[in-house]
Formats: sequence, C-alpha cells, structure tokens
Amino acid sequence: MSGTSRPRVLLVYPLLDEEGEKILAAGAEIIRPASDREADIAAVIGEADAVALRGPAKLTAALIAQAPRLRAIATMGSGTDSVDVPAATARGIPVLNQAGGAPRPVAEWALGCMVVMHRKMLVLHERLQKENLDWVSRPTALAGFELTGTTIGVVGLGHIGRHLARMAHAAFDARILAYDPFVDQAKMGDLAEKVGSLEELCDRSETLAIHCPLLPSTRGLIRRSHLRLLGRNGVIVHAARGGVVDEADLVAALHAGEIKGAAVDVFDPEPPSIEQARRLAAAPNLLITPHIAGCSDQSARNLATGLARDVLHVLGGGKPRQLVNPEVLTE
Repeated sequence: MSGTSRPRVLLVYPLLDEEGEKILAAGAEIIRPASDREADIAAVIGEADAVALRGPAKLTAALIAQAPRLRAIATMGSGTDSVDVPAATARGIPVLNQAGGAPRPVAEWALGCMVVMHRKMLVLHERLQKENLDWVSRPTALAGFELTGTTIGVVGLGHIGRHLARMAHAAFDARILAYDPFVDQAKMGDLAEKVGSLEELCDRSETLAIHCPLLPSTRGLIRRSHLRLLGRNGVIVHAARGGVVDEADLVAALHAGEIKGAAVDVFDPEPPSIEQARRLAAAPNLLITPHIAGCSDQSARNLATGLARDVLHVLGGGKPRQLVNPEVLTE
C-alpha cells in the first residue's frame, strides 16, 4: 500500500471519459482491481475511501463489509441496482448517482426507436434483402404509421421521462400520458396527463416508453396483459432496467402479433448471453441494443466528470449533490 495521505478511489472499470479520470487523479489515488470478479474487488476494497462503479459490476453487502475506510459509493448513471444500498445505508455511507446526467441521449434513443418501429424500418430492411418486393404496391402494402398527433404513454416521469415528454410533444405534437405513483398531476403540470393505472396507460396509448427504476415494486411490472392492451398497432420502447419488463411475455406477444414491435436496450441479467440475445432478436420486429441508450460522446464526458467531481467533493467533507440514501445525513 502506498504511503500517500491522499484518499483512494477504487475504479472497478475505467470512467467513460479520460477527462473524468484526470479530475479524479488530481485529488485522489486511483486503485483498480485485477478484474470485476468479486474476489478481485475484495482484494483491494479494504484500501478504498470511495468506490466508483457501473454495471455489470456489483457492490454487494459482503464487499461493503470488507471496506472499513469507505466514505462514498458512486454510480455512473441514475440506477443504483448495482449497489446494495441498504448495506451502505446501515454503515452510514452515502450512495451518489448521476441522475439527470444523461437524460437527452436516452430520450433521443427512445424517440428514434419509436420512428423505426412505427415506420416498420427494421422489417423493411430485412425484407428488402430477402425478397423481391412488389414495387407498385409497396406504398400501401408496406406503409408505416406516423407518430404525429399520437398518444405516447410514459412509465416513470423522472429526468428521462420528462425529457422524452417534452421532445415528443415538440417533434410530433404528441399527447403524453404518464403513469408514476410518485408524481402528482400538479407536478406534471402541462407536460403530461397523469393516469391512475398501467392498464389505462396501455389501453389509451399507441406507444409505451419505459423509464422507471428497477425496484422490488417494479420488477416484472410490464406483463403480457399490458401488451395486449397496447394492441396490435402498439410499440414499446424500453431503456429502463431489464427486470421491469417480463422478457418472456414480450417475446410471446411479438410472436403472437399482439403488438407491432419493440425496442429493448436493457436485459435481465446483464450482460445477456449470446443465446439470450439471439432468442430476443429472433422475435419479429424486435430491435435490441446493448444498454447504450444513455451513451453518447457528450454524455460520456458529462457523466465521468460529474462523478469525479462529486466523489472528490464528498471525500473533501462536502455535502453530496445527489444522494440516493439521504437518511445517512441525519444519522
């Protein structure tokens, strides 16, 4: 162990942008495990004053128990399902996240996928390579569905859901419905109309966009019954966490023609196996991307530098800018 008095920050993976690591290295010593295996993290976590991580690495209760110096845990994005938050809270360790750090690229991904799915671009791309299309009848036989003036249902009206609502309304003059038990109509204002149930949201929408966190209450939230309500012309875009939508139900609904299409950026578990990815990709009109909706050249730098500054601020005795477990401040 080095004799330096500077705080030590454990990076399980490199930050998304080198500028973030430069900022972190200016105020702390960076230490790294040999791999993302729990045993390798355990070998060095005892030296760490802070841990910065992103999925698929996990910071379990057992690892937290082996880190007596730990004063902060930081995650790269808004989700904290990679951290045992109750274990950290029990130790009085603040868990920082970057909620609101990359809402625009996720909203752009969702809007782009809506267009691709409703306009049948994925299907047309595949068919054009495999068969001689009837060129005369294609404008009617293969026509897609415009998003302008349609209804988009949003599950979760947090930072990302709000960005999506604003962008969808501006781009498509879309009507926005929202299901979020934690946000009342007064807080939604003119941005969206609050609905009382997922069933109502699916029944009234042409498109369903999932942007809620993965919690015990949201695991398996979207099931086949909801997809059936969305209907044969409905599209679902999912960039939240894999466990929120039942994958088997989604695949079954697509094979049965109960919805038009889907775009999925998240999986359960992550990373998905090749077999899991192939099973999903084999479903008709299903687009899959590797949990990258929030990743852009711009967002990578914003998230990395934001995390670095937040960690150094807390290690220097400052109050966290964003805190997942605010109860640690009152203990």
